[in-house]
Amino acid sequence: MAVSSGQATAGQRSSQAFQLAEALRQVVARHYPDIKIEVFETRGSLHNAKLLDEGAVQLATVQADQAAGADARMVANLYPDTFQIVVRGDSGINQISDLIGKRIALPPKRSGEYEAFWFLANYYSLTENNLKAFMGTERTTDWLLINGDVEALFPYSGARRCVDLEIDQGGQRQDYSHPTSGRAATEASRA
Repeated sequence: MAVSSGQATAGQRSSQAFQLAEALRQVVARHYPDIKIEVFETRGSLHNAKLLDEGAVQLATVQADQAAGADARMVANLYPDTFQIVVRGDSGINQISDLIGKRIALPPKRSGEYEAFWFLANYYSLTENNLKAFMGTERTTDWLLINGDVEALFPYSGARRCVDLEIDQGGQRQDYSHPTSGRAATEASRA
């Protein structure tokens, strides 16, 4: 019996995409022991798409709105992406336009999430000149918000993480959600 092997890229180790790719590897190993998948940590969707286009990997997790090469094929839609901006209760942010002049924690540059934020920001005429953006890892950006170093956070993994993240002294959370399935962003209601 020949053993087949392949590489998969899945973003940061703490991401939902990495966890899903790792779960896929385990299920394949259990049910198809002749197929070996190695999951690699990367910078995210943009990096994954590039590695896939270059033929360096055979499987990659990529945001649904991320362009991939002509040879790329979607295997599965893993979960819906939503745009969310989590704000501190004491931030004075009640709508997206209130972000002007505020400090916001963002995922690293060259990540799909970073690009997604600027897609949303552009719709609301927010620019690097009227926001004070701080980039970092998921853990770093969470701490910036929790410690009050920023008033807002554009989180990595969408809805699931926001449920787990309590951000102000009262344990109250405010977030703005927007499904990415449509082309135009709309003002999101307070959750």
